Amino acid sequence: VLRDRSFRPWLCFGCFWNFAVMTGAALAWVYFVDELFAGSMLLGILATTIVPLLTQVVTSRRTGAIVDRFGTIRVLRWGHLIWAFIPLAWILATPATAVWVVTVSNVAMTPAISASLNAGVKYVTRFAEGEKRAMYWAVSATLGSVAAGLGGIAAGEVMDLLDGWNASAGGMDL
Repeated sequence: VLRDRSFRPWLCFGCFWNFAVMTGAALAWVYFVDELFAGSMLLGILATTIVPLLTQVVTSRRTGAIVDRFGTIRVLRWGHLIWAFIPLAWILATPATAVWVVTVSNVAMTPAISASLNAGVKYVTRFAEGEKRAMYWAVSATLGSVAAGLGGIAAGEVMDLLDGWNASAGGMDL
């Protein structure tokens, strides 16, 4: 599988993407818990876990049809581009509006994420014939998961480095 030159770019993309997403997600969670959801932790947890899950359940059938209609490459490109805008919602959220901003952004962006994941599965399974498809998917999922785990570890190291650090910008404490 690793000898397949056409498969390596996907592995590189998947590893870098998973590392970046999990680094950002781990750091965002600390920010959410400490700053944004302090007054309504239960609603914050619902907004960040249950809302995306329910949205994905409701839209997954349609996103599969979108992948079939527009093709895997186009859906991967647009889906990951939209996925990359999720941190914009985190920047716009204030403690007073955090639960609602995160909820709306999750409802709006989860279909793109679902379509991207669906397109990724279809893309990976096209590299090999028949019985080799499972191995391609297993390698892709395993390396992506290792990269995601390393992203979480990297976020922890960043938090250790920034412990006690404080700065102000535009009257806001960072």
